Amino acid sequence: PAPTLHDVMQGFLAWLDADGAGPGTLDSYGMECKLALRELGADTLLADLVQTHSEIAVQLASARKRSERAGSLRIETKKQK
Repeated sequence: PAPTLHDVMQGFLAWLDADGAGPGTLDSYGMECKLALRELGADTLLADLVQTHSEIAVQLASARKRSERAGSLRIETKKQK
């Protein structure tokens, strides 16, 4: 099956752990991954992302600054066009 953002985030966190990252580092990156999955959609296929790295970074920075609110922004995918 095609990889999703969730798959990639899980693999990244597992790699950090295997590489010897400490608990604080794992917690910090884990929180960032949860934010990204919430904002971008955990089931979004990597192949469906149409935004650039810079556009995604701006969206995630904005998400960190705003308070929790109902619903979540979604990165536009090819299927939504």
